[in-house]
Amino acid sequence: MDNIDVNVSKVKTSTDGKSTSFETTTISIKSNKSLTDEFLAAFKRDSEKADSTTENETNGEINLLMCTFGSNIYTYSSKKDGVTISVYRVN
Repeated sequence: MDNIDVNVSKVKTSTDGKSTSFETTTISIKSNKSLTDEFLAAFKRDSEKADSTTENETNGEINLLMCTFGSNIYTYSSKKDGVTISVYRVN
């Protein structure tokens, strides 16, 4: 699809004998209102079951929605030129 970028990064760290891995998946969507609306609707549905939720609005529009499920953090952020969705997992 045009105007959609996906980036996945994985990092493994070891501190004090403990091994931890982090995985971040970022999806950036530009100029596709119907798709960004679908993602926002899904985030809103999921936020009802989240351990914690942070929401920020400007002029009545959500520009940040963050949901935490255990050690997984999902963020939806909106800017003038598009939307960025990130999933951050700690394994």
